[in-house]
Amino acid sequence: MRDLGNFGGLTFPKDVSQGVVVGEYIAYEPGNTRRTQAFVVRNGVKTDLDVIAGSGASDINRAGQIAGTHRRTDTVGLPADQQTQRAFLWENGTVTELGTLGGIWSQATGLNNHGHVVGQSALGTDGVLQAGFVWSRESGMRRIADGGGQARPTAVNDHGVIVGTHTCDPAGGTAHPAVWTDQAQAPVRLPDPAGASATAVNAINGKGEIAGTAISPDGEWHAVLWRPAAAG
Repeated sequence: MRDLGNFGGLTFPKDVSQGVVVGEYIAYEPGNTRRTQAFVVRNGVKTDLDVIAGSGASDINRAGQIAGTHRRTDTVGLPADQQTQRAFLWENGTVTELGTLGGIWSQATGLNNHGHVVGQSALGTDGVLQAGFVWSRESGMRRIADGGGQARPTAVNDHGVIVGTHTCDPAGGTAHPAVWTDQAQAPVRLPDPAGASATAVNAINGKGEIAGTAISPDGEWHAVLWRPAAAG
């Protein structure tokens, strides 16, 4: 274990690929104000990503592309708060904003090695209702199927399989771990461990193995691993 440092404030590493770490840290400025800043650590050297202050990096792939979220510098007539944030893809110093699904904010949560990004976006100008998305350079941002509920994807593998949570009520409710093997069809709910609650999904690999967390009956947080069922 190596100490990556705190960069002057609380530090939250989010992902690592081939020894390169990305995440965000909280910087304290004069007047007791705070801002979050996306960072990357290569060969032990920390560098702030050249993105707008008020940013965070959520994922990095083998090509060095980084997915994250930053605040916009213009408020487009809206309060300068979290509703003005946009998902982005960083590549070789160039930042591409990914847009929204028609609403006023979006955020990135996952990235695969093909440069496909998943996350959530507001659907309207009030910023309340939201949906899950998948983005690619070829097709732009597309809403993933949610069966009339609410999708919160957290990760996508290189086969395009998406994992996250899903609620049956579009306005929110109890979230259940879910997997999208077809982005155009409603997700399949993953089974909860016996007696567990507050189950969440964090990652999926190329084999379809899914990692997450859950609160066990004794009230403790536990790591959870789902494996694809054997054929036949």
